[in-house]
Amino acid sequence: MIRSEQSRQSSKEGECETCWTREESPCVRLELANGSWLILPYAQMQAAWFYPESPTETLELRFPPYRVRVDGGNLSKLAVAFQKQAVESVRITAKSERLSQGDGPTWIASIEVEETGDDEGE
Repeated sequence: MIRSEQSRQSSKEGECETCWTREESPCVRLELANGSWLILPYAQMQAAWFYPESPTETLELRFPPYRVRVDGGNLSKLAVAFQKQAVESVRITAKSERLSQGDGPTWIASIEVEETGDDEGE
């Protein structure tokens, strides 16, 4: 995978590599717990919601006919990167890499994908 200079710099500063970002990416790859991947085009992203609940935050994304739910911590940076279509891939973070609170790196506890069965999203 080719990563931008920006993502290499953040790795050097102690960020765990839960998500890789570029200036702009046409698609996002979601690496699921079972080892499978789902690649979705940003052109189909319909909406995104960020829920800053404690201790686990949620980012919900709509790519009809899929609804994606990402649970973890410090997800506001990830939400902004999705807004800019700058996320190339997202994976679950190992438990040893997670921080429970504060302004530490983004960490992902789970990624769930649900097929809604329609092309409208609802």
